[in-house]
Amino acid sequence: MTIFKKLAAATALALCAFAPTVALAAGKVLYLSTAEGASPCPTGTPNNPSNGAHFITNAVAALEPKATGGFINRAGALSTDYQIGKASSYFTAERANWPKAEADFNNLSAGDVVVVQAAYHMIEPTKAEFIVKQIKKRNDLVFLLLLDTCKQCSFNSETCTTAEGKNTTNLDRILNPAINQANGWSVYGQHLDGSSYPHVAPNTGSPYYSRLNPQINPMKGHTIGTMQCTPKQNVIYPVPTDPSAYTGNSWTVLPSSYPELNENSSYGTFVPFWQSNYGKGACLYLATDNNMFDNTAGAAQHNNIAQMVMNLYSGACQVTAQQAGICTGINLSAGERCRLVNAPAGTPASELVVQATADGVCKDQMWKIVPPGAPVPTTGWPALLG
Repeated sequence: MTIFKKLAAATALALCAFAPTVALAAGKVLYLSTAEGASPCPTGTPNNPSNGAHFITNAVAALEPKATGGFINRAGALSTDYQIGKASSYFTAERANWPKAEADFNNLSAGDVVVVQAAYHMIEPTKAEFIVKQIKKRNDLVFLLLLDTCKQCSFNSETCTTAEGKNTTNLDRILNPAINQANGWSVYGQHLDGSSYPHVAPNTGSPYYSRLNPQINPMKGHTIGTMQCTPKQNVIYPVPTDPSAYTGNSWTVLPSSYPELNENSSYGTFVPFWQSNYGKGACLYLATDNNMFDNTAGAAQHNNIAQMVMNLYSGACQVTAQQAGICTGINLSAGERCRLVNAPAGTPASELVVQATADGVCKDQMWKIVPPGAPVPTTGWPALLG
């Protein structure tokens, strides 16, 4: 066994203990979204978005009947007051009441689900910060994050421009602090042009996919956004470069036009309890596209997604590092943990959990042991670790 295999085998045993004890889930859902709807900006405004209200209504229609412990609908609450006032009548003052949404977190208990959905419109920055804090500290909750990366996404209706000039702003505001900084990952969002109703096959080799219930195969979409640099065990729906790997689709720009796509490119990403902020954070299912709740995907898929999410707490969320194949029985000293670290040059590909993309944005990464109380090394580690 190479030193890298020993490290990969040994690194996560201590984290196995972080997964909370399984209890019967209360089945409550707190639903949060941006105020999607017709844009108040003039037609022809750059990146002026389409009306995404149907993503919201479809998600709510699927999730509410599954929430046996109660459904709290705060649709629209993640937007700015300006956008809430300009959106459709569905986003009522009661639903879009952000102070009430903040207080709702105090009434959530083990096994409850928080849905954060943003299609075209911007999540108000301070609200994104609040969500991140909850993700990083609530290791009793499950989060479904639907954060689109389309060309028209993260739109700021007050300025009639894309927030921060990036269609990945919503994703970045959640992803960077809640996943990259907290977990040592280096993921980022990307939109792919040219897809039309692709059906994406699952990564059946993921140790988490086998614990999803139901298992959705394929996942129907429309246009595809990806999370790049995702650790391959956490990729539930990969985005391959070969167009024949998809069904039900046509392409105006082939996926092979994106050389950075590889086994670390993800359409659906899962983070279990043990791996979320090193055992302190929430269990996460994250998608970089809302079209799985598009009308064309159909009510059957919408309902299956809702059921899958409600079953996560007692299923895939509880998979330990050892069960995922990262712990293999080598005992660690008390308090030792593992982190993703930049792998030294020459590390065999079999030891890598993230591999560099063609454009070099991703870094080759591997697991490394962190002794109890040890400071984070100043070299060879990803930036912005929590």
